[in-house]
Amino acid sequence: EWRKTFETDVLVKALAEDGDGKYKELMERECNGKVYVRGYDNQGHAILYMRPALEQTNNEADNMKHLVWNLEKAAACTARKSKGMESGAPKEKICMIQDYTGFSLSNAPPMSVTKLTIEILQNHYPERLYRAYVLNPPFVFKAFWALVKPFLDPVTKAKVVLLTGSNPLKALHDDVESVEKLEACAGGGASKDFDAKEYLKLPFDVSFDE
Repeated sequence: EWRKTFETDVLVKALAEDGDGKYKELMERECNGKVYVRGYDNQGHAILYMRPALEQTNNEADNMKHLVWNLEKAAACTARKSKGMESGAPKEKICMIQDYTGFSLSNAPPMSVTKLTIEILQNHYPERLYRAYVLNPPFVFKAFWALVKPFLDPVTKAKVVLLTGSNPLKALHDDVESVEKLEACAGGGASKDFDAKEYLKLPFDVSFDE
């Protein structure tokens, strides 16, 4: 019911030749590297990068449409990638790397956007999230996490990994297919800069820079 109301199936076909024009324009407008799919973990789960510092709009509806398009793309990438692995049936779960590099209160999305993001992930994609890694979490995130953590279900809570401490990247590096394919923010060697035009031209089940 939510997928129909949100027009998810129309949204994911936005970039097809017969796609919905308004959603095509939305994707071209919103796609600046703040959310996109790149690489996989060692079980074939696609990795969705999220960079709050690159947020450039306060439009809640557009933000959520852009997020959901990328969540659906990540799941499609996982399904394709995992088909050729020895683990059996195709998977649908995804990983997330939320990188707070360059984040400040001045470029922070409104709290309503943050709440909607959590609601979408927990209410409509609860079985899709395999793990979420939080890089360089600022004080404001830690304070926010302390507030919302008691209200999250135990399963969702256990999936969130704050990369802090003396060796913060170890948990992430232990889980990925290739550290070299991670971006520099995550201690990897991928040097190709994100290109929005290239990303939007890719098949829906192919991640950036494969």
